Amino acid sequence: MKNKIGIFFGAAYSAALCFPIVAEADDWQLYSAVDVHGSSEPVSLTNMLSGWDGDFQSGTYAYADARFRMGMHYQSWQVERETRWYYYLTFNRDTSEFYRELELGLPGSKDRILDLEVRGLQARGVRLSRRFDLPLFSVTPGLAYYRVGHFQLGSLKGASFAGEPLTASAVLDYHFDQDKILEYPADVGDGSGVSLDISLQTRLRDRWQLDAAFSDLWNRWQFADAAFTTGCINLSGGGQAVCNSSGAASGRSGQSSYTTDIPWTLDAGVYDEQRQLGVRYFQHDRYQRLSLAKDWTTPLGDMGVSLHSTSQVGVHWRSGWHRLEIVSDDIRPAYARDIQLRLGIALGW
Repeated sequence: MKNKIGIFFGAAYSAALCFPIVAEADDWQLYSAVDVHGSSEPVSLTNMLSGWDGDFQSGTYAYADARFRMGMHYQSWQVERETRWYYYLTFNRDTSEFYRELELGLPGSKDRILDLEVRGLQARGVRLSRRFDLPLFSVTPGLAYYRVGHFQLGSLKGASFAGEPLTASAVLDYHFDQDKILEYPADVGDGSGVSLDISLQTRLRDRWQLDAAFSDLWNRWQFADAAFTTGCINLSGGGQAVCNSSGAASGRSGQSSYTTDIPWTLDAGVYDEQRQLGVRYFQHDRYQRLSLAKDWTTPLGDMGVSLHSTSQVGVHWRSGWHRLEIVSDDIRPAYARDIQLRLGIALGW
Protein backbone atom coordinates (compact mmCIF):
# COMPACT_ATOMS: atom_id res chain seq x y z
CA MET A 1 0.00 0.00 0.00
CA LYS A 2 2.96 2.30 0.53
CA ASN A 3 3.67 2.09 -3.22
CA LYS A 4 0.05 2.86 -4.13
CA ILE A 5 0.02 6.07 -2.08
CA GLY A 6 3.49 6.93 -3.35
CA ILE A 7 2.53 6.59 -7.02
CA PHE A 8 -0.36 9.00 -6.50
CA PHE A 9 1.85 11.50 -4.67
CA GLY A 10 5.02 11.22 -6.75
CA ALA A 11 4.84 12.94 -10.15
CA ALA A 12 6.89 15.14 -12.46
CA TYR A 13 6.72 18.89 -12.88
CA SER A 14 7.99 22.11 -14.78
CA ALA A 15 6.59 25.40 -16.29
CA ALA A 16 6.87 28.69 -18.14
CA LEU A 17 5.64 30.81 -20.98
CA CYS A 18 7.46 30.47 -24.26
CA PHE A 19 7.35 32.92 -27.14
CA PRO A 20 9.18 33.24 -30.45
CA ILE A 21 11.92 35.70 -31.25
CA VAL A 22 10.26 38.24 -33.50
CA ALA A 23 12.46 40.47 -35.62
CA GLU A 24 10.61 43.68 -36.52
CA ALA A 25 11.86 43.67 -40.12
CA ASP A 26 10.72 40.11 -40.86
CA ASP A 27 7.21 39.59 -42.24
CA TRP A 28 7.62 35.81 -42.06
CA GLN A 29 9.28 33.78 -39.36
CA LEU A 30 9.60 30.08 -38.57
CA TYR A 31 10.58 29.15 -35.03
CA SER A 32 11.06 26.27 -32.63
CA ALA A 33 11.29 26.50 -28.85
CA VAL A 34 11.66 24.34 -25.74
CA ASP A 35 10.49 25.74 -22.41
CA VAL A 36 10.77 23.84 -19.11
CA HIS A 37 9.97 25.29 -15.68
CA GLY A 38 9.92 23.16 -12.54
CA SER A 39 9.69 23.80 -8.81
CA SER A 40 9.40 21.54 -5.76
CA GLU A 41 9.23 22.86 -2.19
CA PRO A 42 9.71 19.70 -0.09
CA VAL A 43 12.63 17.99 -1.88
CA SER A 44 14.70 18.33 -5.03
CA LEU A 45 13.04 17.68 -8.39
CA THR A 46 15.03 14.45 -8.71
CA ASN A 47 13.93 13.24 -5.26
CA MET A 48 10.34 14.13 -6.04
CA LEU A 49 10.46 11.48 -8.75
CA SER A 50 12.73 8.85 -7.22
CA GLY A 51 12.15 8.94 -3.45
CA TRP A 52 12.33 11.44 -0.60
CA ASP A 53 15.69 10.37 0.84
CA GLY A 54 17.45 13.72 0.26
CA ASP A 55 17.36 17.09 1.98
CA PHE A 56 13.76 17.77 3.12
CA GLN A 57 11.75 20.78 4.18
CA SER A 58 8.00 21.03 4.76
CA GLY A 59 6.34 22.31 1.59
CA THR A 60 2.95 22.76 -0.04
CA TYR A 61 3.42 22.31 -3.80
CA ALA A 62 5.31 20.74 -6.70
CA TYR A 63 4.87 22.25 -10.15
CA ALA A 64 5.97 21.60 -13.73
CA ASP A 65 5.05 22.90 -17.16
CA ALA A 66 7.20 21.69 -20.04
CA ARG A 67 6.45 22.67 -23.63
CA PHE A 68 7.88 22.05 -27.07
CA ARG A 69 6.64 24.40 -29.79
CA MET A 70 7.05 24.78 -33.53
CA GLY A 71 5.34 27.62 -35.31
CA MET A 72 5.09 30.31 -37.93
CA HIS A 73 4.76 34.05 -37.43
CA TYR A 74 3.36 36.25 -40.22
CA GLN A 75 3.01 39.99 -39.49
CA SER A 76 0.46 40.10 -36.63
CA TRP A 77 -0.60 36.42 -36.89
CA GLN A 78 0.97 33.42 -35.23
CA VAL A 79 0.13 29.71 -35.49
CA GLU A 80 1.98 26.94 -33.69
CA ARG A 81 1.93 23.27 -32.78
CA GLU A 82 2.64 22.44 -29.13
CA THR A 83 3.40 19.34 -27.10
CA ARG A 84 2.84 19.93 -23.38
CA TRP A 85 3.48 18.10 -20.10
CA TYR A 86 1.77 19.73 -17.10
CA TYR A 87 1.84 18.57 -13.46
CA TYR A 88 0.74 20.44 -10.35
CA LEU A 89 0.54 18.93 -6.87
CA THR A 90 -0.76 20.89 -3.88
CA PHE A 91 -0.75 19.61 -0.31
CA ASN A 92 -0.48 20.83 3.27
CA ARG A 93 2.69 20.56 5.35
CA ASP A 94 1.26 17.64 7.31
CA THR A 95 0.96 15.67 4.07
CA SER A 96 4.55 16.32 2.97
CA GLU A 97 5.86 15.32 6.44
CA PHE A 98 3.69 12.17 6.43
CA TYR A 99 4.87 11.15 2.96
CA ARG A 100 8.53 11.52 3.90
CA GLU A 101 8.03 9.27 6.94
CA LEU A 102 6.21 6.77 4.69
CA GLU A 103 9.01 6.78 2.09
CA LEU A 104 11.75 6.32 4.70
CA GLY A 105 9.87 3.69 6.72
CA LEU A 106 9.76 5.88 9.85
CA PRO A 107 7.12 5.67 12.61
CA GLY A 108 4.44 8.35 12.70
CA SER A 109 5.80 11.20 14.81
CA LYS A 110 2.40 12.84 15.38
CA ASP A 111 -1.24 12.84 14.27
CA ARG A 112 -1.74 14.69 10.98
CA ILE A 113 -4.46 15.87 8.61
CA LEU A 114 -3.80 14.70 5.03
CA ASP A 115 -4.86 16.86 2.07
CA LEU A 116 -3.45 16.29 -1.43
CA GLU A 117 -4.62 17.37 -4.89
CA VAL A 118 -3.00 16.22 -8.13
CA ARG A 119 -3.39 17.62 -11.66
CA GLY A 120 -1.40 15.93 -14.42
CA LEU A 121 -1.91 16.29 -18.19
CA GLN A 122 0.04 15.29 -21.29
CA ALA A 123 -1.37 16.95 -24.40
CA ARG A 124 -0.76 18.03 -27.98
CA GLY A 125 -2.36 21.13 -29.40
CA VAL A 126 -2.57 23.93 -31.94
CA ARG A 127 -2.59 27.63 -30.98
CA LEU A 128 -3.69 30.62 -33.07
CA SER A 129 -2.76 34.14 -31.92
CA ARG A 130 -3.07 37.65 -33.28
CA ARG A 131 -1.53 40.94 -32.12
CA PHE A 132 -3.72 44.05 -32.03
CA ASP A 133 -1.88 47.39 -31.93
CA LEU A 134 -3.88 49.96 -29.96
CA PRO A 135 -2.98 53.63 -29.29
CA LEU A 136 -1.31 53.01 -25.90
CA PHE A 137 -0.41 49.32 -25.98
CA SER A 138 -0.64 46.11 -27.96
CA VAL A 139 -2.63 43.07 -26.92
CA THR A 140 -2.22 39.50 -28.21
CA PRO A 141 -4.94 36.96 -27.45
CA GLY A 142 -4.23 33.34 -28.30
CA LEU A 143 -6.55 30.33 -28.29
CA ALA A 144 -5.24 26.76 -28.07
CA TYR A 145 -7.04 23.49 -28.68
CA TYR A 146 -5.52 20.31 -27.17
CA ARG A 147 -5.95 16.56 -27.42
CA VAL A 148 -5.13 14.98 -24.04
CA GLY A 149 -3.46 11.57 -24.24
CA HIS A 150 -2.69 10.89 -20.57
CA PHE A 151 -4.13 12.40 -17.39
CA GLN A 152 -4.05 11.87 -13.63
CA LEU A 153 -6.50 14.11 -11.75
CA GLY A 154 -7.59 13.57 -8.18
CA SER A 155 -7.53 14.25 -4.47
CA LEU A 156 -6.75 12.35 -1.29
CA LYS A 157 -8.09 13.52 2.08
CA GLY A 158 -7.75 11.82 5.44
CA ALA A 159 -5.53 11.49 8.49
CA SER A 160 -2.38 9.76 9.73
CA PHE A 161 -1.67 8.75 13.29
CA ALA A 162 1.37 8.72 15.55
CA GLY A 163 2.97 5.41 16.41
CA GLU A 164 4.80 2.37 15.09
CA PRO A 165 3.99 1.26 12.46
CA LEU A 166 2.94 4.38 10.59
CA THR A 167 -0.84 4.27 10.05
CA ALA A 168 -3.12 6.35 7.84
CA SER A 169 -6.65 6.40 6.46
CA ALA A 170 -7.80 8.47 3.49
CA VAL A 171 -10.62 8.89 0.96
CA LEU A 172 -9.54 8.88 -2.68
CA ASP A 173 -11.33 10.69 -5.54
CA TYR A 174 -9.40 9.97 -8.73
CA HIS A 175 -9.88 10.37 -12.53
CA PHE A 176 -7.35 8.87 -14.93
CA ASP A 177 -6.60 7.16 -18.21
CA GLN A 178 -4.42 4.53 -16.47
CA ASP A 179 -5.12 3.52 -12.86
CA LYS A 180 -1.81 3.58 -10.98
CA ILE A 181 -3.36 2.97 -7.54
CA LEU A 182 -6.09 0.30 -7.53
CA GLU A 183 -5.32 -1.05 -11.05
CA TYR A 184 -8.78 -0.63 -12.54
CA PRO A 185 -8.56 -1.89 -16.18
CA ALA A 186 -9.56 1.32 -17.95
CA ASP A 187 -10.11 1.71 -21.69
CA VAL A 188 -10.18 5.49 -22.16
CA GLY A 189 -10.09 7.63 -25.29
CA ASP A 190 -8.39 11.00 -25.64
CA GLY A 191 -9.74 14.03 -23.82
CA SER A 192 -9.76 17.59 -25.12
CA GLY A 193 -8.83 21.00 -23.79
CA VAL A 194 -9.26 24.67 -24.66
CA SER A 195 -7.02 27.39 -23.24
CA LEU A 196 -7.00 31.19 -23.68
CA ASP A 197 -3.77 33.18 -23.35
CA ILE A 198 -3.49 37.00 -23.34
CA SER A 199 -0.35 39.12 -23.42
CA LEU A 200 -0.02 42.91 -23.15
CA GLN A 201 2.90 45.15 -24.12
CA THR A 202 3.55 48.88 -23.97
CA ARG A 203 6.45 51.34 -24.09
CA LEU A 204 6.93 54.49 -21.99
CA ARG A 205 9.17 57.49 -22.75
CA ASP A 206 11.06 55.53 -25.43
CA ARG A 207 12.90 53.78 -22.61
CA TRP A 208 10.68 51.57 -20.50
CA GLN A 209 9.17 48.32 -21.74
CA LEU A 210 6.23 46.89 -19.77
CA ASP A 211 4.67 43.51 -20.50
CA ALA A 212 2.34 40.99 -18.89
CA ALA A 213 1.39 37.55 -20.17
CA PHE A 214 -1.42 35.39 -18.80
CA SER A 215 -1.24 31.72 -19.77
CA ASP A 216 -4.33 29.50 -19.30
CA LEU A 217 -6.25 32.59 -18.21
CA TRP A 218 -9.40 30.66 -19.07
CA ASN A 219 -9.26 26.91 -19.70
CA ARG A 220 -11.42 23.80 -19.73
CA TRP A 221 -10.34 20.15 -19.97
CA GLN A 222 -13.08 17.67 -20.90
CA PHE A 223 -13.13 13.88 -20.88
CA ALA A 224 -16.18 12.20 -22.38
CA ASP A 225 -15.31 8.80 -20.91
CA ALA A 226 -12.78 9.24 -18.08
CA ALA A 227 -12.06 6.32 -15.79
CA PHE A 228 -12.54 7.02 -12.09
CA THR A 229 -12.08 5.49 -8.68
CA THR A 230 -13.75 6.69 -5.50
CA GLY A 231 -12.41 4.67 -2.63
CA CYS A 232 -10.79 4.20 0.75
CA ILE A 233 -7.13 3.57 1.51
CA ASN A 234 -6.07 2.30 4.93
CA LEU A 235 -2.39 1.87 5.74
CA SER A 236 -1.43 -0.57 8.53
CA GLY A 237 -5.01 -0.91 9.64
CA GLY A 238 -5.79 2.77 9.33
CA GLY A 239 -5.73 3.54 13.06
CA GLN A 240 -8.77 5.70 13.70
CA ALA A 241 -10.02 5.08 10.15
CA VAL A 242 -11.82 7.92 8.37
CA CYS A 243 -13.32 5.38 5.96
CA ASN A 244 -13.86 1.63 5.79
CA SER A 245 -12.31 -0.85 3.37
CA SER A 246 -12.31 -4.61 3.12
CA GLY A 247 -8.52 -4.66 2.88
CA ALA A 248 -5.70 -2.21 2.42
CA ALA A 249 -7.75 -0.47 -0.28
CA SER A 250 -11.21 -0.70 -1.79
CA GLY A 251 -13.53 1.48 -3.78
CA ARG A 252 -15.92 1.96 -6.65
CA SER A 253 -14.51 2.27 -10.17
CA GLY A 254 -16.09 3.03 -13.51
CA GLN A 255 -16.12 5.51 -16.38
CA SER A 256 -18.01 8.77 -16.82
CA SER A 257 -17.70 12.28 -18.26
CA TYR A 258 -15.47 14.70 -16.35
CA THR A 259 -14.54 18.39 -16.68
CA THR A 260 -11.82 20.33 -14.85
CA ASP A 261 -9.45 23.28 -15.16
CA ILE A 262 -5.92 24.29 -14.08
CA PRO A 263 -4.63 27.52 -12.48
CA TRP A 264 -3.56 30.41 -14.71
CA THR A 265 0.02 31.66 -14.91
CA LEU A 266 1.25 35.28 -14.84
CA ASP A 267 4.63 36.42 -16.17
CA ALA A 268 5.04 40.24 -16.00
CA GLY A 269 7.96 42.63 -16.08
CA VAL A 270 9.45 46.08 -16.50
CA TYR A 271 12.64 46.64 -18.51
CA ASP A 272 14.85 49.76 -18.64
CA GLU A 273 16.46 49.79 -22.10
CA GLN A 274 19.06 52.44 -21.19
CA ARG A 275 20.41 50.58 -18.18
CA GLN A 276 19.52 47.15 -19.65
CA LEU A 277 18.01 46.28 -16.29
CA GLY A 278 14.73 44.46 -15.71
CA VAL A 279 12.42 43.26 -12.94
CA ARG A 280 9.99 40.35 -13.44
CA TYR A 281 7.28 38.63 -11.43
CA PHE A 282 6.10 35.06 -12.07
CA GLN A 283 3.17 33.29 -10.40
CA HIS A 284 1.41 29.98 -10.83
CA ASP A 285 -1.04 29.64 -7.95
CA ARG A 286 1.14 28.91 -4.88
CA TYR A 287 4.43 29.25 -6.75
CA GLN A 288 5.67 32.88 -6.83
CA ARG A 289 9.00 34.34 -7.97
CA LEU A 290 10.46 37.87 -8.16
CA SER A 291 13.48 38.34 -10.44
CA LEU A 292 16.10 40.98 -11.23
CA ALA A 293 18.11 40.75 -14.47
CA LYS A 294 20.99 42.71 -16.00
CA ASP A 295 22.06 42.52 -19.68
CA TRP A 296 25.17 43.62 -21.56
CA THR A 297 25.39 44.10 -25.33
CA THR A 298 28.24 42.14 -26.94
CA PRO A 299 29.23 41.32 -30.54
CA LEU A 300 27.54 37.92 -30.03
CA GLY A 301 24.25 39.36 -28.77
CA ASP A 302 22.81 40.39 -25.41
CA MET A 303 24.22 38.40 -22.50
CA GLY A 304 23.05 38.70 -18.93
CA VAL A 305 22.59 37.32 -15.44
CA SER A 306 19.57 37.18 -13.15
CA LEU A 307 18.85 36.78 -9.44
CA HIS A 308 15.58 35.32 -8.16
CA SER A 309 13.69 35.26 -4.87
CA THR A 310 13.61 31.46 -5.11
CA SER A 311 17.41 31.38 -4.51
CA GLN A 312 18.04 30.89 -8.23
CA VAL A 313 20.77 32.37 -10.40
CA GLY A 314 20.36 32.56 -14.16
CA VAL A 315 22.45 33.15 -17.26
CA HIS A 316 20.96 34.49 -20.50
CA TRP A 317 22.04 34.87 -24.11
CA ARG A 318 19.80 36.40 -26.77
CA SER A 319 20.20 37.53 -30.36
CA GLY A 320 18.01 38.16 -33.38
CA TRP A 321 17.82 34.43 -34.18
CA HIS A 322 18.04 32.62 -30.85
CA ARG A 323 17.33 32.71 -27.13
CA LEU A 324 18.94 30.66 -24.35
CA GLU A 325 18.18 30.90 -20.61
CA ILE A 326 19.32 28.59 -17.82
CA VAL A 327 18.07 29.31 -14.29
CA SER A 328 18.65 27.08 -11.24
CA ASP A 329 19.04 27.19 -7.47
CA ASP A 330 21.89 24.63 -7.55
CA ILE A 331 24.64 23.92 -10.09
CA ARG A 332 24.19 20.20 -9.31
CA PRO A 333 21.11 19.10 -11.29
CA ALA A 334 20.27 16.28 -8.86
CA TYR A 335 19.95 18.78 -5.99
CA ALA A 336 17.96 21.53 -7.73
CA ARG A 337 14.50 22.40 -6.42
CA ASP A 338 13.81 25.22 -8.91
CA ILE A 339 14.92 25.09 -12.52
CA GLN A 340 14.05 26.81 -15.78
CA LEU A 341 15.36 26.16 -19.27
CA ARG A 342 14.44 28.09 -22.40
CA LEU A 343 15.89 27.46 -25.82
CA GLY A 344 14.47 29.01 -28.98
CA ILE A 345 15.67 29.47 -32.54
CA ALA A 346 14.05 31.41 -35.39
CA LEU A 347 14.46 31.95 -39.12
CA GLY A 348 12.98 35.12 -40.60
CA TRP A 349 12.72 36.57 -44.08
